[in-house]
Amino acid sequence: MIISQQEQIINKIAQDKINFNLGVQMLLEDPDYNFKALFSTLKNYIFNSIPEKADYNTETYQKGINTIPLKPTYTPIVLLKTFPT
Repeated sequence: MIISQQEQIINKIAQDKINFNLGVQMLLEDPDYNFKALFSTLKNYIFNSIPEKADYNTETYQKGINTIPLKPTYTPIVLLKTFPT
């Protein structure tokens, strides 16, 4: 399986191999940047990383949401906390 450069950057961010802000900057400055594709990739990664897919209100899921290094009022975080995935 070949993963894209975008997916490689996301994986490095997730593994703390590169700084979050630097990784986001790299993703946004990519000449092939496509919001819909990036959002879809991130959505799939989030959904597939949830260990108990039957219940998104588990402690593990909530802890994961709370450790995302974005302001809790940032729209994606509000959506993840407010609406069941």
